[in-house]
Amino acid sequence: MPRIIERTWRWIGENEKQLVICFVVVGGLYALWEYLSHQRGEREREVARYVLLQGSEHVSSARARLEVLMNRTDVSELKKETYGPFFENLINDRETVAAAIVELKFFDSLAMCVESSRCSKSSLASTSFLMRKVSCKTSDHFC
Repeated sequence: MPRIIERTWRWIGENEKQLVICFVVVGGLYALWEYLSHQRGEREREVARYVLLQGSEHVSSARARLEVLMNRTDVSELKKETYGPFFENLINDRETVAAAIVELKFFDSLAMCVESSRCSKSSLASTSFLMRKVSCKTSDHFC
């Protein structure tokens, strides 16, 4: 056994530079892996923040108000001639305009987060924000 240890130390002494280069490369790869893992975790936490924000009271109530509005029977019966006057009346309704602004600000902020790569698209796709996977299965129109 002592002979193996002696041969190992001698080999290390003869190949010192190669070992240093090997350790530097391995250390660099490990540091890169840690950096990328941390960055991915931060992007996923940012998506989680938007998921929570989507469920917040003011965003949820704005979305519910707009859904109720768009599911009304008079909306489904709109014609080319009645479309303009209908939406002119909506523009004068402060609560509807406020709800639309809340929704637009939320999704504008989310889009900026994704475009700047602060938010993970893959994590976002696994939430209810992006329905592309479901839509593609049901209709080619959305794909």
